[in-house]
Amino acid sequence: MSIVVTTPTGHIGSRVAARLLASGRPFTVIARDPSKLSAAVRATATVVTGALDAPGVLERATVGAESLFLLVPPNFVTQDPAGFALTIGRLAAEAVRVNKVSRVVFLSSAGAQRSDLAGVSRLGQIEKMIEAVAPHVLSLRAGFFLENLLNCVPTIADHGAFYLPFPADQPVTMVATQDIGDVAATALLTASWQGHVVQGVHGPSDRTFGEAAQVIGQAIGREVRFVRVDRDAVRGALLGAGASAAVADDLSAMYIGLAQHAADREPRTAATTTPTTLEQFVAGVLAPVIAGVTAAPRRLEAAR
Repeated sequence: MSIVVTTPTGHIGSRVAARLLASGRPFTVIARDPSKLSAAVRATATVVTGALDAPGVLERATVGAESLFLLVPPNFVTQDPAGFALTIGRLAAEAVRVNKVSRVVFLSSAGAQRSDLAGVSRLGQIEKMIEAVAPHVLSLRAGFFLENLLNCVPTIADHGAFYLPFPADQPVTMVATQDIGDVAATALLTASWQGHVVQGVHGPSDRTFGEAAQVIGQAIGREVRFVRVDRDAVRGALLGAGASAAVADDLSAMYIGLAQHAADREPRTAATTTPTTLEQFVAGVLAPVIAGVTAAPRRLEAAR
């Protein structure tokens, strides 16, 4: 019985795939472009080519599967963000039902339980879709991805500042995507949870974006400022980075909602606390990218 991994070329899915590869367990990956997979994954895993929102792809990939790692990938050009995500949720639920997949690890989000939180609430809907058909579901409600700071590299490099719609002194959960992948992979490999479980993924400690500015500044040897911005500014930045108008509207509303409800998350416990610190991420990932930034065309970084 195999494990099926979605988004195996993204930050999180690739980490899950690498962990499964190291374990020796048989697994299947669903990839829209298999050429982007690592050579080791291509040589070892069963590869199903196709997009997650295409009918039949998830059902074909999960034949004979015991477990599924499900992640709804970013889509910056869709004209219907909610429809895109919910279509994947419905297709995944149908595949799980038809093929009797017993375990699903689903990457959800902090705040998914709120029906009034734009963008994130649809992940709560998908949680319910999957729980309706699978006996064992682990929904991982992750905090702010540290990799989202990579989208701030151009303004940090050019202006010594980065811009988000959060108060500078508001503590939020910040988590590295590699840690999310590790949590998901461990759950898939151990299969130790029973029933329908919701678990936060919180990073090692809550941090503020004011603190993040100080950490980044110390790492790159120059002052870095954090500037809180409003929804219109977020929307304009997304449009400038190539997002569709529908996605810009959707994501800007989601970011404002998350900023307003940052404290509305799963309780922090030993199980929800992951190891990679803000300092480690900045030193090992963000600062080298800032140092190497050029005038090459820039595009949105899909953290998931």
